[in-house]
Amino acid sequence: MDIQLIANFSLSELFFTLSVVLLLIASVLDTKDQEVDWRILLGGVLSAVVYVLIIKNNYLSVLYGLFSAIIVPLVIIIASKERWMGLGDLLFAAMVGLLCGFPLSVVAVFSAFLAGSIFGIIYLCFNPRAKELAFGPFLTLGFLIAWVFGRTMIDFLSNIIA
Repeated sequence: MDIQLIANFSLSELFFTLSVVLLLIASVLDTKDQEVDWRILLGGVLSAVVYVLIIKNNYLSVLYGLFSAIIVPLVIIIASKERWMGLGDLLFAAMVGLLCGFPLSVVAVFSAFLAGSIFGIIYLCFNPRAKELAFGPFLTLGFLIAWVFGRTMIDFLSNIIA
């Protein structure tokens, strides 16, 4: 049961907002330093878990969302032995998967990889000596795209395929 706090602001909204704020802070730090304090990422994941436990509407969607968001980064981390992606990116993806649920998590991760690829190619054209690019901000961007446009994107693609 969700508890109303102040002026129609519920406990679930508080934890959702906290998770998104921590996701944004982690993205800024990742962009700046290519390193994120684990406490921020773990706090965001924990806050997202509490949010999911409070809303209690569809745990299966949340589990599918978590799995679908972390599977690709996990495979990349294992295959590259953390040279292409780090465990921080996995925590970013976990937060995104928990907050979005399925199928929005797929939209978020796809959007993140698409935006990261496009930006990375342009960035490398202007900075040929660049070696690394933080991926956490792209996962955050993917989350925002999925949260705002995800349902519309899914409906559009469903109509094309059907």
